[in-house]
Amino acid sequence: MPTLIVRVLLFISSFSPLYVILLLSNYKAILAGNYVLKEKIYFLTLLSFLVFSLLALLFILNSKLTTKRFFSEVSINNNDLISYIATYLVPLLSIDINDNSSLITNLSLFLLIMFIYVKNNMIYINPLLLLFNYKIFVTKSGECIVSNCDITFFRHNKNIKLKTKLIGTGLYLVRKQENEE
Repeated sequence: MPTLIVRVLLFISSFSPLYVILLLSNYKAILAGNYVLKEKIYFLTLLSFLVFSLLALLFILNSKLTTKRFFSEVSINNNDLISYIATYLVPLLSIDINDNSSLITNLSLFLLIMFIYVKNNMIYINPLLLLFNYKIFVTKSGECIVSNCDITFFRHNKNIKLKTKLIGTGLYLVRKQENEE
């Protein structure tokens, strides 16, 4: 799978909690069924993004590990995830689905964040990874590892080639169950 497609898929899935929050914040209108066409499109779009996000992430996380490689001096990286959550605040506080300028502004912000996220290879910043019990690790050389292993696993296996898959530039997927002996 080309790197750009993976980065865009991971970006879209990183906003899944926001899709859920926006749907929940409008649950009364959804349950009452008294909304106009624009609101129906808005709700269906959020729901579609949510389903697509989950499927895309599951596809990436379940992809076949095709290569083996060493990872040295691995450490856990949680710093960027906390700051990324702040990007949820602007849409949550400002979106008004009945105001076209609000929708356009938030869409523009979403596209700008996507450009920054994809261009800077920040695809590992994804709250859904945590929900699926995956953590982010970084090597001394700056490579990122998305894995359901813990830090002791990497420390005990630093001299062993691990089964992995390159899912982005300098970003590798490592699953514990395929690397245990």
